[in-house]
Amino acid sequence: MIDTSSLGFSRVHDLNDPFECSSLVFDEDSSLTSKQIAMGLKNCVSTKFGVLSLTRQPLNPLMWSHYGDSHKGVVIGIDVDVAGLNCSSTSLIPAQYGDVRYTATQPSNPIVFNDFNRLMLEDFELELFEAHSSNLLSRSYLYKSLEWAYEEEVRVVKDIRSSTKISIPKRKECEYSNDQGDWNKIKIDGRPIHCLKIPQNAFCKVYLGHHIWKNVSEGGLPQNELVNILESWSSKGIQVLKCKPEYNSWSLTSNVLEKFSQHI
Repeated sequence: MIDTSSLGFSRVHDLNDPFECSSLVFDEDSSLTSKQIAMGLKNCVSTKFGVLSLTRQPLNPLMWSHYGDSHKGVVIGIDVDVAGLNCSSTSLIPAQYGDVRYTATQPSNPIVFNDFNRLMLEDFELELFEAHSSNLLSRSYLYKSLEWAYEEEVRVVKDIRSSTKISIPKRKECEYSNDQGDWNKIKIDGRPIHCLKIPQNAFCKVYLGHHIWKNVSEGGLPQNELVNILESWSSKGIQVLKCKPEYNSWSLTSNVLEKFSQHI
């Protein structure tokens, strides 16, 4: 992400929750049931739009266990304004309206939406929706089960159809080109990721997991190589912090690092 100044957007079909886009309820007509309309809409938005999943909380221990390689990975802090993720004119759902809503039961009231046929057209315009008021968008992307509430997720949804394709087998690095705008499409373990170029200075912080040292002691990464990576981030103006358990509590805390070799 930092080396290529890019963020990865995923299709709804590739997200890890099978209940994604399942809060869509419509009045049934003579030809289609509510479920048929909802499934058609889910298939449509999955091919046209990508989701960037962010969190407000970099120090959640459960998030570190689930998404931070058991505290061996990193959390990357992004300035959403510098990255352009708050811009309503370039995002179907910008970050400022992207707070996920966690509920114990799914919404059951039908959505009033009369442009389904237009949505199915390949060349429809984004102006069909207003991100701050569209019930259709909220129900498509911003409702999740209460069990997910610990993530404190914020989503950004963008049109991904301008992506060009690059295949990356087995998580190898790739070179990004901007031949067709600010998007590139890559594949990681067969999963398509749509990568958006953002300004390099949008990356403002990196939190190192409490077990980052295991990448050296168990993962076979030379210590000097890890130190070089951290120093390269710092040279780009990125603040590097180290997480650790807070004494006598279940919380994590973080401290700014100055000399990396002493803390790995």
